[in-house]
Amino acid sequence: MKIAHHVHAPAQIIRAAHLGIPCCVLIRNPADAVRSLMVRYDHITARVALNSYVRFYRSTYPRRNDFVVAPFDKAISEFGTVIGELNKRFATSFETFDPTDANLRAVHAMMDRRNKEIGGNPLTSYRPNEIKETLKQKISFGDCRDALAECNDIYRVFSGLSSA
Repeated sequence: MKIAHHVHAPAQIIRAAHLGIPCCVLIRNPADAVRSLMVRYDHITARVALNSYVRFYRSTYPRRNDFVVAPFDKAISEFGTVIGELNKRFATSFETFDPTDANLRAVHAMMDRRNKEIGGNPLTSYRPNEIKETLKQKISFGDCRDALAECNDIYRVFSGLSSA
């Protein structure tokens, strides 16, 4: 099974739809998504990140019947439910994730190993941390409120597609 990177391209979703591959599209509050992206990639501006958000979701919307929409918060806290939605929609039998303490420790250990493999930078860590959270709070959208409003409209539309 292949899983896309957290920086998505509409082509991944469109290709999966054409091939009939089960696909899940995360939807995250745009301000949170953009702040996270900007902390990870400090050369990306808020305007560019917001425009990318709009482009991604507008490009995938026509294929909305070919994927499951998962709210970000649900994907990180109730992933078994998200897998269940994929199984239901696509008549698949992916094993659901049981969030026991042992399973969560194993996932966190794997994420920490992967982060160490890519240099161990806390800004590129797959897990939340105090450094990233502090930097996210410093990001403002003052000069691109129009783009943020457009992203919020898209967020509401995609949230409505979720069965959550």
